[in-house]
Amino acid sequence: MKILLILSLMGIFLLVSLQPVLAFTCGEIPVQCPVCGKEFQTSQTMSMTTFGSYKDFQKHGAIGSFYEFIHISCPDCHFAGTCDDFKEKVPEDIKQKVLKELKTVQPGKQLDDVTECEFAARIYQWKKEKNNVIANTYLIAGYLLKGEKGEKETKRKQMQKSAIAYFIKALENKEIENEESQAVVRYLVGELYRRVGDFDNSLLWFGKAKNSPKKPDWLPDLIKEQEEMSRKKDANNDI
Repeated sequence: MKILLILSLMGIFLLVSLQPVLAFTCGEIPVQCPVCGKEFQTSQTMSMTTFGSYKDFQKHGAIGSFYEFIHISCPDCHFAGTCDDFKEKVPEDIKQKVLKELKTVQPGKQLDDVTECEFAARIYQWKKEKNNVIANTYLIAGYLLKGEKGEKETKRKQMQKSAIAYFIKALENKEIENEESQAVVRYLVGELYRRVGDFDNSLLWFGKAKNSPKKPDWLPDLIKEQEEMSRKKDANNDI
């Protein structure tokens, strides 16, 4: 779960101010599935270069396969999560759910990156993980579908709507204690609503972010910019 914590709500806040780091490198690491015992190799990002973020906090200039490598899945039973999740003991009831509900999907085939996120999110729900962890998993799935058209665009919007639902639950359940992070998440909910074309709810949540008692200095200008797009009914997802 450690890498998900990097992308947790406070992590999202920090992504905006990240400075460029090392050029992209990746490596193969051995993994053993905690459900079926399958041993396999998986790729992991070792370093990368970033140049700020998109308006939904996706890292801009994250060359290579950073988001694709965050979640992995067992090629046999389709247990999915981060590498840290593969190191943790899985309760027996969840093992049975994986074998019954996930292994039977595309049996014998390696899952694509988006499905890995979906399955990881489902397992987090079974494990009753915090809502912000589930929301971030769906958010990453949406990142992976940026620029897609047709059925994949529809899928991208489904992932973003799921992220919205769990970010809202995280706020309602007071999982996010830092007030500046709360403001950032309210903005992100508004921005995701804009990207799926729900402009009324987008403006509602931009307003909540704007009225947050504490917010980062850079947030009001960002809210103003994206509010204008919502008023113009612009659902551009490429920014």
